[in-house]
Amino acid sequence: MAIRSGRCTKFGECSLADNKMQQSVPEGSDILCQECGGRLVLSSDSKSSNGIILLLVIILALGGIVFGAIKIFSSKKSTVSQPVAVSTIIATTTIPAPQSAPPPKVEQKEEIILRLHGSETIGGNMAIELADAFLAKEGGTNIQKVLTDDPKQRYIKASFGDKIKVIEIKFYGSSTAFTDILEQKADIGMASRRVKEKEIAELKNAGIGDMVSPECEYVIAMDAVAVLVNRVNPVKSLTKAQLLDIFSGKITDWEQVKGTQGKIKLYARDKKAGAYEIFASSIMKDVPFAASTEIIPDSSVLSDKVAGDPMAIGFAGLPFVRSARALEIADTGAISRLPTPFNIAREDYLLSRRLYLYTQQLPKNPFTLKFIDFTLSKQGQEIVQKSGFVDLTIIPEKKEVVQKVVKKGFKDRYEEITANALQLSTNFRFETGKDILDTKATRDLDRISETMNEPENRNKSFYLLGFADNRGKEQTNILLSRSRALTVSEELKKRGLIGKIVEGFGSKRPVASNDNEEGREKNRRVEIWIDN
Repeated sequence: MAIRSGRCTKFGECSLADNKMQQSVPEGSDILCQECGGRLVLSSDSKSSNGIILLLVIILALGGIVFGAIKIFSSKKSTVSQPVAVSTIIATTTIPAPQSAPPPKVEQKEEIILRLHGSETIGGNMAIELADAFLAKEGGTNIQKVLTDDPKQRYIKASFGDKIKVIEIKFYGSSTAFTDILEQKADIGMASRRVKEKEIAELKNAGIGDMVSPECEYVIAMDAVAVLVNRVNPVKSLTKAQLLDIFSGKITDWEQVKGTQGKIKLYARDKKAGAYEIFASSIMKDVPFAASTEIIPDSSVLSDKVAGDPMAIGFAGLPFVRSARALEIADTGAISRLPTPFNIAREDYLLSRRLYLYTQQLPKNPFTLKFIDFTLSKQGQEIVQKSGFVDLTIIPEKKEVVQKVVKKGFKDRYEEITANALQLSTNFRFETGKDILDTKATRDLDRISETMNEPENRNKSFYLLGFADNRGKEQTNILLSRSRALTVSEELKKRGLIGKIVEGFGSKRPVASNDNEEGREKNRRVEIWIDN
């Protein structure tokens, strides 16, 4: 049906006219105002209802097509469509450009720059902390200590731009330090004992170098094998002979060494450990351990087992005393001593030991000597101390008040010299029958020079007192001990230091037994004292 529309023109008489309201009238009806009855003036844009409906259908159809297209596109882009008005859909026909992709991630390449293999005592903690600090000093960031399925391996990693530099640390025992250097699997060997004659020969024959030369051997710290008992055990001191009888099974009850009655439980480290080698060579000699001895491949575990058993005794490196208690150890003709830092630093404690790093002569890897220099630096030695070991820093200490084993006529002179003096925390030691300083003593000369040039020590006098073992005639030993003191004196003179007293005391005042080479080596020494 056609629809016509118009407006009333009776302004002032009709409200529909005043409001200019459009009025629709079906075709065939009178074209009159619905309010006043006046005739309507037809509109020129009057359309038929069919035309209007058709137009609406077209608009809605077009809107549906566009809306569907946008919805399909949006679903492909995995975005959530928001409801919008139809008019907006019709007007918005431009598809927005996709956002630019993020820049590709740069993959960092890993590079092992240094390999340290050997002693668990060094590698289990100290070497890890040294590697961490070394990489930081070299400029590394985001340093990580990476564990592996193998508890005897660690990888210390640091970012250097687009590279990750890695220090590899493997600690399967001191003997592996030398086999891995020989097989070129390691840049640095870690050892809690000195290289053996057989190992020296093998490495020298292979063209690696002379392992006991200053170019290959570096003492980085002092340690000790502590003999451990439970804290409630009343025994405070044992001799080396008693330890041999206990660990060989000859002594089986604590009552036999003035302890509480009860069967002794034995714990020992495995053969690869430096602690085992020191204990076996110093205490056991060629005597086998008792069959009842429980072998523990981890020092921490061994210490905890001893700490939890009042009948137990074992041995481990100094940092592993933990909740157990260390015994005083005595030797034939010498006083008993605890493994205190000062006794260990002077190597007067019987089971004290040096911790070594070994390298090939003239290493090709530039990081090898850089790492060793860092370890021997002030920062490196602070890490050594924090790791539970005795660092190589020279310090003075008051004279130990102990019962001395001396011969008549000796005490007065020695006591006269040292009565008001402080002993420095190092002793210079020599090769058998020679006045040649070993590698540690050579580097200790520079440390002594630094100590004596500190403001509080610059005006103090110092004294060099030499000693020998008891082999040969005593007059010869006195001359040899004085020669050794003079050797140290001449080296210190090169550094601008002149000793006030330089004397030799022969084989007197031993710190260990002269019945074996290990004890004799400890007795061949030069002590250094300064004014209090």
